[in-house]
Amino acid sequence: MGNIYKAASQVLVWLENDFAATKTIELPSRELRNRNLDWLRRLAEATGQRHCHEREDQLSRVAGELNSEMGNNVTVASLKETLTCLPWFKRLWVIQEVVLSKRAILVCNEFEIPLDAIIKAKDILTSLKYQGKHGVGAAMSVLWEFMGVHQFGMSLLQQSLAQGKVPGDALQLFIWEVRFSKATDPKDKMFGLYGLFRECGINLPKPNYAKSVSTVYRETLVALMEATGTLALIPQIDGLGALQLTE
Repeated sequence: MGNIYKAASQVLVWLENDFAATKTIELPSRELRNRNLDWLRRLAEATGQRHCHEREDQLSRVAGELNSEMGNNVTVASLKETLTCLPWFKRLWVIQEVVLSKRAILVCNEFEIPLDAIIKAKDILTSLKYQGKHGVGAAMSVLWEFMGVHQFGMSLLQQSLAQGKVPGDALQLFIWEVRFSKATDPKDKMFGLYGLFRECGINLPKPNYAKSVSTVYRETLVALMEATGTLALIPQIDGLGALQLTE
C-alpha cells in the first residue's frame, strides 16, 4: 500500500458525509459543523495570498473568528467537537496515506480542503503567535492538536530521505503523537505505519496478524532502535512492563 500512496499525485481523504457522535462529545448541529468546515476552508485559502503581509493579515482575520463565543460563530469548543467527530481523520492508515502522498485533500460533505494549506496556515500562525500577534493563539493550538501528527510524519520522512538515515529525535516526536491516534486492532498501531517506516529506511518485518501483540510491538521497537541507534524510544512504549517480551 505504501508504494501506491507514494506514487499518487494526490489522494482524497474522505472524512464521511455523516458525523459520528462519541461517548464524550455531543455532536454539533449540521449548521455549526458546516461553519467549522467553512472556517477551515477559508483558513486554507488565506495561505494562497501572494504577498506575505496580505497573507498574514487574512490568516489573522480568519483565525480571530475563533475567539468569538456569540451565536452560531465558530468557537474553539465547536471546532474541536467537529474534528473529533470525524472518525477517519486520525486513523493510522490515513496518516500514512497523507504522509506518503505528494498532496492530500480532505473531503467532507461539499468541502474540499488541501491539507498542506492547513499545515502552512498552522506554521504561519505559530510564527505570528511568537512574534506577539494577538488573537491567533486559539486557532494555532487547535491546528497543532489535530494536524500535528501528520506534519511530524512528513518531517520524519523528509529528514530520513535527505540524511540517508532515520533521525532519532524526529522519530521520537512522531511516535509520541502516534500514540494518540486511532486503530481498530492494536497491531495496526504498528502495521498501519509499515509503508512509511520502510520508506524511511526502517527494516521492519512484514505485517503478520498471526503474531501476538507483544511480538509485533517488540519486533517493531527493536527495528526502530536499530535504525536510530538509540534506546530513547523505550519509555514511550505504553504498558511495556505488561507485555510478554520473551517466548
